[in-house]
Amino acid sequence: MSFTVEPVDGGGARPTRTTPHLAALIGVLIGAAVFAGGLAATSGGMRHVLATNGGSCASGGPFEIAEGQQCDAGVTWLLMGGVVVMLLGGALLLGASSAYSGSGSMGVPGLLWAALFGLLGYNFIEFSLDPTSAFADDAPQIGLLVPGVVFWLMALPGLLMPVAAFRWRNSDAEHAAVTLKAPPPTIVRANVSSEVREQVPVIPGYRAPDELPLSESARGPLAPWLLALVAGAAGGAVLGMQLVDRAL
Repeated sequence: MSFTVEPVDGGGARPTRTTPHLAALIGVLIGAAVFAGGLAATSGGMRHVLATNGGSCASGGPFEIAEGQQCDAGVTWLLMGGVVVMLLGGALLLGASSAYSGSGSMGVPGLLWAALFGLLGYNFIEFSLDPTSAFADDAPQIGLLVPGVVFWLMALPGLLMPVAAFRWRNSDAEHAAVTLKAPPPTIVRANVSSEVREQVPVIPGYRAPDELPLSESARGPLAPWLLALVAGAAGGAVLGMQLVDRAL
């Protein structure tokens, strides 16, 4: 029996996960569309209440509702249904993005947070500076301006999360590239017959090269993810606005 010293091939790229990446991109597209549609419906219902009822309305119940403060039939469905749809779309978008990246959430929670509070805050600020006939006078409405500014301040931290996620992704990729450039280790392999090799027990914890974790090259590239995110959000927003027009 003799021994030979062989280098371990550690510089080759792992195979990319084409099919899972494609499925994850479809999930990102659908999740972004569903979330944007729900957000558009919620925002549309909110704007309708601000424009026609001064920011508050009610319907049903044992109490008498003042004239002009009754909620339109479609507003309740837009507001409540929009929130539920947003939650479903956000969950799908978060799961698909995490599956596509291989690790991390790509900053999706921060994006969803910023989109929600940014848009609702914009509605408050717009109607506070340009009151409609639903308000008693045309003076700026401080009661709407304050929550609008607060909502924008709440949205700002959400924008920092994707920035941090992308910085972490880049630094992790650079670390992986440096690791791959390191000289490969060597192993000592015994030249034995097949009969002897079959009698050698399997060492616990050993993993074949194909079972090793995927390298950075197997992660989904950023550009297709961004394209699916933007396309889905744009399409969902258009559909949501059309739903608002039909409901109201």
